[in-house]
Amino acid sequence: MNVINSEADDSGRITDEQGVIYSSDGTYLLWNANHRLTEYTVKPGTKFIRRGAFCDCKSLESIIIPDSVTEIGEAAFMGCDSLQRVEIPESVTEIRDKTFKLCKALRSINLPASLTSIDCYAFTECQTLRELVIPEGVTSIGDGAFMQCGSLRHLILPKTLRLLGDNPFACCPELQLEIADGADYKLLNGLLIDKKGKLVSSLSKLPEIIIPDLVKAIGNGAFYGCRTIRSIILSNSVTVIEDDAFLYCEELRCVTIPTSVTGIGYRAFYGCENLQSVQVPKSVTTIGYHAFPEECEIIQV
Repeated sequence: MNVINSEADDSGRITDEQGVIYSSDGTYLLWNANHRLTEYTVKPGTKFIRRGAFCDCKSLESIIIPDSVTEIGEAAFMGCDSLQRVEIPESVTEIRDKTFKLCKALRSINLPASLTSIDCYAFTECQTLRELVIPEGVTSIGDGAFMQCGSLRHLILPKTLRLLGDNPFACCPELQLEIADGADYKLLNGLLIDKKGKLVSSLSKLPEIIIPDLVKAIGNGAFYGCRTIRSIILSNSVTVIEDDAFLYCEELRCVTIPTSVTGIGYRAFYGCENLQSVQVPKSVTTIGYHAFPEECEIIQV
């Protein structure tokens, strides 16, 4: 992955009539100095939009990006509270880390067919985002990419998908997920599982969950913020519960941990306010810091 750096030559930089700053040769859009900007069309010939270029531009409602742009930097539109519409050209192949994080008014976005990756936290907390089509050709989706997109209704993971980061769909209570034939993932009773047996994310709304035998690990943040779960039974195939696995599952009251488990990660059950006691088998040799709520009684068996 090429990282857009801020090393464009700032000497002789140009400020356009709307207060947006470009490099002297016009290839880099460096920064928006106009915090009252509501609509903007990026200048033709621009190749790069620098990291954080429009970050926290609260008034920006729409932006049009020409097909000369090939790269958009990390967090380029993060915190643009009013942003509702974005046109991304076919020349762009990657949605980078936090690009649209906290764009709370963003309802829909057309992703180009050229896209190959959606990076970490790219759309985190886009609370009104309802419609999104992930193009065929996307091979990776990063950690927390759609975390806390509370209005997101439907997604299809393409058959080209080969890498899915930790908790990509945490706190998406309305989401109906589908997986195209050929993808390296399975969806079983609302549980998203990779080909190595790691439970990546839960979309289940059931109060009781029984982890199937093919699961070997409960992934980082897999059940983060799942407020419907009251009871969970882990199968004897599970060997590790990773960091933040059940973080803030506030209604969780009962957990059955089998003797196959050898490690429980950092904050694995932290914030599970109703979890009064847990029986931890002697097979568990490592327990991470703040693995359980302070008031929870740990009983070794």
